[in-house]
Amino acid sequence: MIDQPEPQGRAGAGRPPSYRTRYAIIFVVFALLFTATALFAFRHADSVSRASLADAYQHGQGVILLNDSSAQLYRVRQGLHDLMIEPSAAARLELDAAAEQLNDVLMSLAEHNEQSSNRDMGTITQALCNDAGNLATNIGELVSFRYKTEQGTAPGQLQRENEATDLGFLRRQINPLLRQMQRRLDMLHAASQAQARRQVDILAGLSRGLGVILFAALGLMLLFGLIGFISLDRLILRPIRTLAMNLQENVNGSVGTPIRPTAVSETRELVNAFTEMQAQVRRREQELDYLAHHDALTGLPNRTLFRRRLAEAIESARQHDMLVGLLFMDLDRFKQINDSYGHSAGDQMLVEISRRLVKVFRQEDLIARLGGDEFAVLLEHLHDRGEMSRLATKALSAIQRPYEFGGNIFYSGASMGIAVAPDDSVDPDQLIQQADAAMYAAKQEEGSSFRYVSKELTAGAAAQHLLENELREAVREHHLELHFQPVLATADGHVHCYESLLRWPHAEQGMLRPASFMDALTDAGLCSIISDWALDRIQASRPTPDAVLSINLSARLLHDEAFAQRLFDRLDQGRLVAGQLILEITEDTLETDLRAATRVLHELKRRGVRIALDDFGTGQASLSHLRRFPFDYIKIDQSFIAGIGNIRNDEKLIQAIVRLAHALDMEVVAEGVEADVQREFLHAEGCDYIQGYLVGRPSASD
Repeated sequence: MIDQPEPQGRAGAGRPPSYRTRYAIIFVVFALLFTATALFAFRHADSVSRASLADAYQHGQGVILLNDSSAQLYRVRQGLHDLMIEPSAAARLELDAAAEQLNDVLMSLAEHNEQSSNRDMGTITQALCNDAGNLATNIGELVSFRYKTEQGTAPGQLQRENEATDLGFLRRQINPLLRQMQRRLDMLHAASQAQARRQVDILAGLSRGLGVILFAALGLMLLFGLIGFISLDRLILRPIRTLAMNLQENVNGSVGTPIRPTAVSETRELVNAFTEMQAQVRRREQELDYLAHHDALTGLPNRTLFRRRLAEAIESARQHDMLVGLLFMDLDRFKQINDSYGHSAGDQMLVEISRRLVKVFRQEDLIARLGGDEFAVLLEHLHDRGEMSRLATKALSAIQRPYEFGGNIFYSGASMGIAVAPDDSVDPDQLIQQADAAMYAAKQEEGSSFRYVSKELTAGAAAQHLLENELREAVREHHLELHFQPVLATADGHVHCYESLLRWPHAEQGMLRPASFMDALTDAGLCSIISDWALDRIQASRPTPDAVLSINLSARLLHDEAFAQRLFDRLDQGRLVAGQLILEITEDTLETDLRAATRVLHELKRRGVRIALDDFGTGQASLSHLRRFPFDYIKIDQSFIAGIGNIRNDEKLIQAIVRLAHALDMEVVAEGVEADVQREFLHAEGCDYIQGYLVGRPSASD
């Protein structure tokens, strides 16, 4: 599972640094480092470039001066040579000019070299200047003292005094000085060349340094990119991938990969948010799973969970050779309690029954509410049925204890059916169905008791199931028929109306009356379909064109707004003639949703349909029904008619019913009249109409 997020304290306390902050700090540091390196390299290159340019300029000037010095020294030598070969004033002037220019150039060279950083060149240049001074002195001496201007010589010509002496002076004084100056100039040339090579080396070193700086910057950029990628992958991408994998694993239903807390706030917040979301999703899933498998009122497991646990228990019992007991119970008189004390009282009673059942049964037993007032208990790890019977008896005793709500004390009971696996079945649905059938058998016998599934009960349930399937087939294939029985006026014997009666021509059992298949019809949920079919059928099947027909409807259908609307539509569209229609409502079906039935019956009465209360005297709250509903007829049940001439109390009840109906402006129909004595008694008591085998049997319209 994913690690739960650490509890957060004060805002910012223990908060991990942001990845953006880390990245910004590293970026700023590297940016400053790159900027400082670039600035240093620029300044260094600029200063070196400026110094190199200055040195190059100085070197160029020095080379020029050196070349000029060499040229002037050469002129001096040439001037001395010319003077020695042909002494003349022009040669002397040329020599003096060369010597003077040599001195000027050397002075300029000396000034130039004083600005140079090379002290040796300055020293040599100073020595050259000194040598130039000595040379000028010696040349002056040579010219001034060795050559005289004589009378009689040609203009511009000098008279040499002593050639041998001049040559000796030249060799001893001047030539060594010239050679020394030449050597010094050569030394300056060599130094200048060495300085030029140094400048080239400096520039080459600068280029190499800049290249190294560029490669270093590139390396730092690559390193920064690598560090950034590793940091991004470790701090952000990996947690995101883990989150994605965890989400996919959760989608697939497996446990997610644990996610460790990260070192940056963004991913930690994402992980915490995902973890919290996942925790909430799990809580909601648990809540939804609980709601999907438990009853909202009592908190007990519902039918879905009960069936699943029952299937597991049957499989486990098969492997360990054990018995599984299924107790299916339905409360007695629960509907009356609900109607009398309200639904809140019924809900409280269901909650209290749940508590009592939890106390009665073992911890390993599963108690479930299947719906309404139906409960089921799953008993496991049993070896015989005796323990099931003891637990069933204790449960019934607990349910029969009194209940209190709103100051009222009321009682209830339960009927219970018990099915045992694997004896009765190993199919969960079939086992529930068998226990349900056993419960109904217990309820029909005496109530507040339990009954085990038996072969007879199973056979009856199978026959009922087969009958239901055959009935569905008969409805689908339109095999059902309508038969009509006349209702005669007691006074003159004329036909007042015909009652429409449903018949089923069964292939094996012959013509079946509704009493033999009405329960199956109700259980199959086909009452609405059959009633619609009968309403559409009677108009075309009436025995005579002007015959008034009555048809039995369950009051429960009047609670169905869709069915009631279809009935109104038939009347509005003329498919049913209101004046030729009598609806017979069975008394015991009026017990639920009286307001809906009252509204529909009054609307039918307003449209001209007559209403009859069928089987009067066999249901509950009959007087209340007479006061509330707009009945036109009261039909006395045939069980009272059968007592005429034999049971005095039945005759008194008939007399009372006739007088009561007439007092309420209602007419009376006696059902089941089969003897003349019955007809005579009813005529004497003022009964309006009679119906029975004495006056006519039901038959098809043809």
